[in-house]
Amino acid sequence: MRQAYYHGINLAFLAFVFQGHRSDARKRAQEVLDICRRCEAASDTDEWVEATRGEAELILGNDDAAFEAYRRFVAAGNDPWKLSSTYLNARTIAAEFGKRDLARRLGQIFGDPNP
Repeated sequence: MRQAYYHGINLAFLAFVFQGHRSDARKRAQEVLDICRRCEAASDTDEWVEATRGEAELILGNDDAAFEAYRRFVAAGNDPWKLSSTYLNARTIAAEFGKRDLARRLGQIFGDPNP
């Protein structure tokens, strides 16, 4: 079931960033959060669950919940390429929202001195 949240968040990201279909992206992001909860209840998660949750919350506009998920992802000591990939998506979403403060706060979480 882990693949469902991984692929689901990628579809939400694509709908949000590349297609500009924000309502579809939000719907998919909410579905992804539901999948994450079900996977956690079944103890069927991997290291991507917090990154996935962060991205879904960011798309939904729940910045504080996104920051908490991203902090857990970073604190887990994931490989640098996973951190970089996750941060790139988060920055891209922040740019789509046009919120400079959002990008700055994400930079703090991911250790980027020049977000």
